[in-house]
Amino acid sequence: MIAMITGILGSLLVVIGAVMTVSSPGVLFDMPAVILVIALALFSTFGASTKLPRASLIRHFGQSAVRAGWIGFLVGIILIFSMADPSAPDVIEYLLRASAVAMLTLLYGYGLDYLARIMSPRA
Repeated sequence: MIAMITGILGSLLVVIGAVMTVSSPGVLFDMPAVILVIALALFSTFGASTKLPRASLIRHFGQSAVRAGWIGFLVGIILIFSMADPSAPDVIEYLLRASAVAMLTLLYGYGLDYLARIMSPRA
């Protein structure tokens, strides 16, 4: 149990430390992206809970989080291109910033999968 907690906290600190060397950790947080990834992964895990053994539900949650991250990324890209105004003088800046937010869902999905694998390693 101590090793698992150390692995999780150490991993989070390394990522936050890496970001803090060039920016603030706030660039890694977007509440709608967090909600989308966690909600989709939880609903998927809940739906599979009747067919999967309890021991594999954490692993399933992580795998579902990756898929939810990709769904969130695609939704974000669709929203970005549907709302972009090509005649605006700052359209490039808008596209870059909005793309970064869309990619956060991928980070959250893969990050949750990484943490789920620490919590539920295969024997």
